[in-house]
Amino acid sequence: MKRISVCLQLEADVESGRDLALLENNYQSVFKKLLSFIYSHPNLHMSVAFTGPQVEYYELKHPESIELIRELTGDKRLEIIGGGFYAPVFPLAYPVDRSSQIEKMNSVLRRLVGKRPSGMYLFGSVWDPGLTVTFKSCGMDYVFLDSSVVPERHLVYKPIITGEQGKFIKVLPQYRNFVPSGEESISEWLKRLEKGVAKFRTAFGSAAVDAGCDGPLVTVPLDFESIKRCLEPACENEGGFLESLFDEDLFPAVSEKVDFVLPSAYLKKTCSFVRAYIPSGISQNLARWASESYKESKSGGVSGCLSSIFDYLETYPLCRQLYDRMAYISLYLSQIKKKADKMRKLSASACLHEAQAGWNMINCNTGLPQLQERRQGAFRLLNDAEKFIRDSLKKWNPGLLTYDYNGDGRNEYIAQMERFSAILSCAGGQVFSFNAVKGGADYAAGLSKNEYFDGKSDRYQRAFFSDRISCAADEEDYVSLSDYVERKFDYRRNEVQLETVACLSRDQLPVLVRKNIDFNSSGIVVQYILKNCSDREINAVFSSEINFSQTRFERNPSSFQYGVELIQNENRIQLEGEKSSGFKYRKSSGVSVVLVKDVKEKRSFVIEPNENCGLESSLEEFMRPGHDGSPCLSSTSLCQRLFWNIRLDAGREVEKTVSLTYVPSKK
Repeated sequence: MKRISVCLQLEADVESGRDLALLENNYQSVFKKLLSFIYSHPNLHMSVAFTGPQVEYYELKHPESIELIRELTGDKRLEIIGGGFYAPVFPLAYPVDRSSQIEKMNSVLRRLVGKRPSGMYLFGSVWDPGLTVTFKSCGMDYVFLDSSVVPERHLVYKPIITGEQGKFIKVLPQYRNFVPSGEESISEWLKRLEKGVAKFRTAFGSAAVDAGCDGPLVTVPLDFESIKRCLEPACENEGGFLESLFDEDLFPAVSEKVDFVLPSAYLKKTCSFVRAYIPSGISQNLARWASESYKESKSGGVSGCLSSIFDYLETYPLCRQLYDRMAYISLYLSQIKKKADKMRKLSASACLHEAQAGWNMINCNTGLPQLQERRQGAFRLLNDAEKFIRDSLKKWNPGLLTYDYNGDGRNEYIAQMERFSAILSCAGGQVFSFNAVKGGADYAAGLSKNEYFDGKSDRYQRAFFSDRISCAADEEDYVSLSDYVERKFDYRRNEVQLETVACLSRDQLPVLVRKNIDFNSSGIVVQYILKNCSDREINAVFSSEINFSQTRFERNPSSFQYGVELIQNENRIQLEGEKSSGFKYRKSSGVSVVLVKDVKEKRSFVIEPNENCGLESSLEEFMRPGHDGSPCLSSTSLCQRLFWNIRLDAGREVEKTVSLTYVPSKK
């Protein structure tokens, strides 16, 4: 068998994102040492991928590294891999945003390194055949994909060529099973490499593997942790894995079996490709979590099929909510066509592209959804983009529109008010998104309790105006109001009328609930009309819940953001325990006003029922997997549940109204 061509590839530092402390730590502990090692070992050839923030940080703080990269690239010992500037999940971005991100990255790398990249790195190996057209239009010749995305019958250790709409791109499969473990010797690693290739020689025939003028190609992807492990000495008196592999005395024996190559150089001289169609997919690291929320699937697929990024989004609603918001802003941005608005459009695009970063949605180390802090940071960027868009549209007017915003087959209602934007869904009749347009995040995009992490599961999605009704005798045995249907939509008056039926107690007594929502410049007014449709008297507790998600994470998730004051029986009460874990304040009646202060962002929300009500105020904490996969405190929400004891005779109805006034900061 011919020598095995090995392409060592350092993946981009996606998990650091824009965190300067993490970028600096990874530079000092890994990248600086790696550059020094490559410079001192001429036989080592490696390709390196960057994110835009990563390479910009190196340029600003460590310009000497850029000079060394330029020199190593000129000597053809290092090849720089391109990609999207903010490492977006490409299938979730519109073609114009894909091209913009790639071209921005190409421009930065060409300016710094002196050469335009010809290869692509994809966040999480999230692939879709339609990406081929965009990549080729941006001058890309090849792309790296995790081997778990490629159909197994095409994995014969040869570069693959795939096409779409008459455009073709080469694919280099990444074999993570050949990443050095750090505990094995050089000879053990080489034997494992040869054995893996020999396995496919047996399965597919030696002709498939050995065809062409070059031997089999194995791409070995290395993240920062793997490189760190390979550079560190295994024992006190021994060198690290890379040190042993490229030792001057031992390397001649190694080079008889393997040839370390750069991807572009290999592709230029090879004459053997595997033609294949690669369907949509995601890496095994992501796919194993895509079947069921936070439960690992060994098969790594959905119902026995390959997983896609959209399967992943359906499993994790908050990731889907962030994607829907990005798609909405991108469509909104496309309305700007006037030359006079060029600067604002560029500013809006910059905010959108940074929000599209894959690290805002997915933790690439674990494959699980990202922490709430990163998601809220993305919502903040999208709100800034919306503000630039509004400023650029001279004839922009506030209003209410309706269409299928999230692709669930039912129309949502998008309120574009002067101070905020909000989205109302018929599913639950909730306002599941409330965005402070000027410098704010999404106050309604909070987590819900998960039994595995939080000890119990909510029976509803926590948002603004989450409604429930229960028999007075057992308030905990409640019915969450859902599946509202539209009865009236008036875009001129910014009003929506919804309706649903709840069945109480074991006797399934029907209660008709009409919910009228009015959006105005100051906030939202919700009117409830409850009608007893049975022939028996009903004694019930009706409640409307408003959950304020944590949007600021300067110190840690437990750093409290809100303060609460209320008026009860004409007495002003300032709650003192809301900063503590497990805080819960309850008054059964007499509450006329609730003031929620965002003490960090200097914003306020005033909640006023038309009739005095009971109030349950609580601080809810949510545990989720952290950066290393172990559960940690991800976020908190301030829950304000307003409730009334109602008595309904047969055929009678009662009306309750709650107004939510948003008071922005005075900055």
